[in-house]
Amino acid sequence: EDMVAKAKEAGYNGFIPAISWGFFWRDVQSSLTATPNFSKLDTILEVAEKYDMYVDLQWYGIGYGPGIGGAPAYIQEAHDRHSHAPDGTCDTYDLGGVKCIADYTDEVLLEQEKKVLTAFMAYIAEKDVNRRIVGIELECEATEAIYNSHEVTAEKMAAYINELGRVVKESAHPMITHVNHGYGMAAHFVFNTPYIDMNGTDPYGEELGVTTQLVSHRFDSRIPHIMENCGFTNITSHVVETLVQGGHLTIYPIADNPWSGTNGVYGKDFAVMPWTERLSVLNHSIQECGALLAKAPVAARAGFNTENNLPSTRYAARKSLDGLYVRMESRGSSDAVGMAVAEGSAVYCFADKDAYFSLYGTGVQAEYGSFDDSGAWVPGDEVKLQDCKDGSFRASYDKGRLLR
Repeated sequence: EDMVAKAKEAGYNGFIPAISWGFFWRDVQSSLTATPNFSKLDTILEVAEKYDMYVDLQWYGIGYGPGIGGAPAYIQEAHDRHSHAPDGTCDTYDLGGVKCIADYTDEVLLEQEKKVLTAFMAYIAEKDVNRRIVGIELECEATEAIYNSHEVTAEKMAAYINELGRVVKESAHPMITHVNHGYGMAAHFVFNTPYIDMNGTDPYGEELGVTTQLVSHRFDSRIPHIMENCGFTNITSHVVETLVQGGHLTIYPIADNPWSGTNGVYGKDFAVMPWTERLSVLNHSIQECGALLAKAPVAARAGFNTENNLPSTRYAARKSLDGLYVRMESRGSSDAVGMAVAEGSAVYCFADKDAYFSLYGTGVQAEYGSFDDSGAWVPGDEVKLQDCKDGSFRASYDKGRLLR
């Protein structure tokens, strides 16, 4: 609950209960005939309601990293149902050592996992009456297995996980389905997967060009995304670059990562990091613009101060959005990272720090405001404009707001 509260404070409206709060097949079903136990979902929903947050679940089945550590013991011990490491051993330790590799062509194994996932989706449909749960990750970095066993191919794995996606999509509570890929291996997963909405990678790197390349490629996703990255000085640049491509970026975890020693939105013990405030400011602006971002085409989006790995304190650039020209400039010594979204004759702008936004045209007016839950614009304060004498009118923008 502390983590969800801190996520809310940082401007997020959703969270991913991972690892100990994710759903391992091994934890919910102790034997093949046992009734699965999904009761911790009740606690997750209680916290989501308390903080008015949405939830993206994680399902850890046979594909938990390169091994099958997410599967129950009765699956792991069935040696005729999965392949082994080259030396014939099967160490089920989750975070290191030699691991068994699941046989993604085993129809019996697939039917067993589909059966328990079907029960999970039925439980979600019964309990989630307020539709807090909006997505589910199927397996976790399973593509690592491709590099750990000659028997596993990406095509076989994609077909297997796609069938899990079918279970979700054909349930009484359909939701977004996604697969994350360790070490940028999503390219190996571009096959016919109609029941998987999003294929994303876990680059864990500060290089902005990598994020730009990954979300531009899309990997056969309807929604491009970076499933896992961590906190960096330029993390808001990564967020904006992903939004510009019509996707999203997830930061893992909310605080520090005990396995890799990296930071998340916060540092150790929720310490405020140099990027924490910038993320919070940007997130609050995104919330006000969410209804528009959900439908705006990529051609109507533009990012600012993301041309280089680190944002500049002396930035000025003009960009075209569906025939409208918008400029963003640094204000004072600000290294603001910003974004503009066009709809009709209007342009909506926001940034993580104070900046200047200018629109070229005649009869230009400006105001702050937000979109309500129905997608209607709710106007706020009027903003005075400066005539720049070059055909543009400039607004002095205050961080964290949505400028129309």
